Amino acid sequence: MTRALQVQYLIAGSTFLTPTSSGATYSAGNLAAPWPAASLTDTLTVRAYAKLAGGIGALTSVVVDGIQVAQFEVKSTVPQDY
Repeated sequence: MTRALQVQYLIAGSTFLTPTSSGATYSAGNLAAPWPAASLTDTLTVRAYAKLAGGIGALTSVVVDGIQVAQFEVKSTVPQDY
């Protein structure tokens, strides 16, 4: 069984980014996108859900400029904010 992660949106400050936003790409399990004009805060919200495999959710990392700044497991099978 494979795990599948679905990301609905990312929010930081007043910036809202979806997988279908201009410039966003999804390849080999990675969602990548240029971040719009700076409106960053200390909080980034990722709304996602996953298909579990053997009770294990999708392992998720947030990478900024090549540096991993967060990592978490998405175990919810319905959309949830992380």
